[in-house]
Amino acid sequence: MLSPFTKKIKGDNNADTGGVAYAGNARNAVHLASIIVYSLEQISWDEGSDDFPGTGLQVTYINSGEFTDNIIPGRCEICFNIRYSHRYSLADIQAKVTERLMGLPVAEDTLLTLDIKWDRHCEPYFTQDNKQDSLITKAESAIHAVTGSFPRLGIVPK
Repeated sequence: MLSPFTKKIKGDNNADTGGVAYAGNARNAVHLASIIVYSLEQISWDEGSDDFPGTGLQVTYINSGEFTDNIIPGRCEICFNIRYSHRYSLADIQAKVTERLMGLPVAEDTLLTLDIKWDRHCEPYFTQDNKQDSLITKAESAIHAVTGSFPRLGIVPK
C-alpha cells in the first residue's frame, strides 16, 4: 500500500494584459497556460503495479485573476497535483517536471516566466501486504473479527 499523500505544484506565467479588441498588443496568459497544461499531460510516468495504479498528474485549479470578458489576462496560476509511487523521490518528480517546463515551445517574442512553488512535500511509503505482520494484514483481521467481512482495499469513489 502506498501513501495517500500527493505533491502539489503551483506555476505562474506572466504575459502582457490588454484589451480583446487590441489582442496584437497583448500576450494571453491563459493561452500560455494551455501550453503548460498540455506539456504536463505529456509527461511519461510509471504504469503502476499490483499495489498502486501508477503515478499520475491532475490539474486541479487554473486562475487568471478577476474575470472581465474584454480584458486579456496577463497572469495565470496553474495548480496541479502529482500522486506518485515509491518508484520516485521528490528530486525525481521535481527534475521531471522542471525538465518538461523548461523546454516549452513558445514563440520567440513571448516571455514565459515560471515561478514554480512546491507544496505539501510528503515522501511516499510502501507497505508490503504479503506479510503476516504487515499493518494491512492486521487491520484486515481486526475488521473481519468485528464485522465478519473482509474490507476491500483501495480508494472508494463517491
